[in-house]
Amino acid sequence: MAQEIVPQDLLKNLLELVKATQDVDVLKEAAEWITQQLIEADATEQISAGRYERNDQRKTYRNGSRPRQFSTRLGNLDLEIPKLRNGSYYPDWLLERQSRQNKPSTISSQCPHQSAQYIDNAHKMSMADNYFALAEYRSL
Repeated sequence: MAQEIVPQDLLKNLLELVKATQDVDVLKEAAEWITQQLIEADATEQISAGRYERNDQRKTYRNGSRPRQFSTRLGNLDLEIPKLRNGSYYPDWLLERQSRQNKPSTISSQCPHQSAQYIDNAHKMSMADNYFALAEYRSL
């Protein structure tokens, strides 16, 4: 799917960079850059005008940005979320993926005294198993 969206020459350059570098954070930095570009494109679509662009369809103006961290398996991505003069912007598609990533923390918040190993095992179980494990815990 990425090959349909991202130009082939960009993918080839990224692959060469990954192979050539000793930097372990190159994939994290690439994910951070791509996510930031998606955020910018999404905000531009919501505003109906690009950065510094003047047109009659513009709905509002950018008003700086706010730093936010997004947790991934690659590590925390440092992102800049655009602020709007009128209204608000937050990439809902990003929040959906964040909540999927944080499933073990949901379990740990309901079972605070359980060990990390128990939480890790609970995360690997099916949803039905999780339900029964939580019901068993609450009956204690």
